Amino acid sequence: THVYALDSATGRIRWQNNSSGHMEGDKSGAGVQGNLLLHDGAVWMAGGSLVGIARYDLKDGAFSRSGGSRGKDLYVLDGKVQVSGVGLYWRPEDWHYIAFAGFPAEKGFIAVTEQQLGLAEGRDAKNQPKFAWSAKPFLETNAIVIAKNAILVAGVDRTGTGDQVKSTGGIAALSLDGGRPLWKHALPAPPSGWGLAVDKDGRILVSLQDGRVVCLGD
Repeated sequence: THVYALDSATGRIRWQNNSSGHMEGDKSGAGVQGNLLLHDGAVWMAGGSLVGIARYDLKDGAFSRSGGSRGKDLYVLDGKVQVSGVGLYWRPEDWHYIAFAGFPAEKGFIAVTEQQLGLAEGRDAKNQPKFAWSAKPFLETNAIVIAKNAILVAGVDRTGTGDQVKSTGGIAALSLDGGRPLWKHALPAPPSGWGLAVDKDGRILVSLQDGRVVCLGD
């Protein structure tokens, strides 16, 4: 496992950590299981079975272990880095969808699960979200942005079985006050995992699994 910090203007290496892949006693250390996350003065990475979450200090790349179970998706909820999702060794297309994530909201949090997406006011006795409302714009949720006046969701629908499975991508906007659909558009290919952003001018950018980037006006 190799983690580098590069100077954005020159490409010069500021620091590198090439030792976090092994721990004491010749045990494997942090693996590379998912995307990087920048939070609270550090770069975080889903690290696999032995290291649920790997932390690298932004100043010098010093490595430390953090709590969390195995998963591929990192997100921040209640100020803490969380991990969710199955690890590697599954269908390649499964890499892109979000198994679970939570995002702070005014009254509770926006929860994304494999079955639904919506506003949760808390958790039940089994630590599952208690939804005030929920929606399911797509069979699988691949990316989400919480905007000022809507929730943007990029996802995939699948039809057929076996070798005849067909995947279609789309993007939708849901209202914050009840999850009603505001609009929905097809995409020319399935969206990438976490590949959704809104720029300062309100344009929506979606990265697709075939390498293209789509821009939608405000």
